[in-house]
Amino acid sequence: MASDIRLSVGFFAHPKSLKLERRLGPSAVVALIRLWCWTAQHRPSGVLEGLDAEDLELAVGWIGEPGTLIATLLVLPARAGMDRLTARSGPKCRSAPRSRGDGPMMDNSD
Repeated sequence: MASDIRLSVGFFAHPKSLKLERRLGPSAVVALIRLWCWTAQHRPSGVLEGLDAEDLELAVGWIGEPGTLIATLLVLPARAGMDRLTARSGPKCRSAPRSRGDGPMMDNSD
């Protein structure tokens, strides 16, 4: 099990992050990071099969309109961290550590 995730320093200024915040508010950006953390802890392969949108939104504490977080993540450009039923963060997501820790690299720079 991963003990951490890594987040690009440009994550909050990235267009996908900004679009997510514009569409659903800042709590959606926090929920996305919580989703990555939850996935690293409970589904380290990144495969989220067997979980529906409600399961995922409950796991990350989403209090917005039910279904909107996952639906929005699935339609944002490059799916903003969701690829069907796999949590990922784009082509630069790495399962191996870059320099320290043992968590996946969450790089939203594409």
